[in-house]
Parts: sequence; C-alpha cells; structure tokens
Amino acid sequence: MFLKLLFALNWIAAAVLLYFFGEGQIDGSISADNMALWLGMIFGVTAIIVGGHVLVAKGKRVAAGLLLSILALPVALYGLFILALIILQPNWH
Repeated sequence: MFLKLLFALNWIAAAVLLYFFGEGQIDGSISADNMALWLGMIFGVTAIIVGGHVLVAKGKRVAAGLLLSILALPVALYGLFILALIILQPNWH
C-alpha cells in the first residue's frame, strides 16, 4: 500500500514535469540553452520510477521505497503546503 502511494506521487510529479515541458516547447521558452536541464530532469524522474519498478520486481521493497521517496517526499510536502493554504486561508497583507 505504501509503495503504491509512493508510485502515485512519483507519477504525479512526472505528469507535472511533462506538462510544463510540453508548454515550454509550445511557447518557445525551452531552447537549446536549457534543453540539457530539462532532459536531465526528465531522465532523473524516469530513472527513479523505473528503478522503483525494477527493485519491487526483484523483491527489494525497502530499497524501492527509499528510492521512490527521493521524489515523493517533496511532492507530498508541497501538496500538504497547498492544502494548508486552502484550509487556513492566510492573510498575506
């Protein structure tokens, strides 16, 4: 169950990354100057997700959880931050 949550958070991060990559390609803000950065991020997210699947398939669930947590933890913390902003409705004045 915990690994499914980690995989879901990783897939959310991958979807957001690919969305912004696509939008950047459409509006031209991604050029040859920063293409290496974008491809590095896409490769890194892909490596984490694929590595997690490989480790689970080999039965190394703890190692897969640790690997998947590298990306899932910041995504979860950001999600909690946005949820807190929605619930608490802070005054920014």
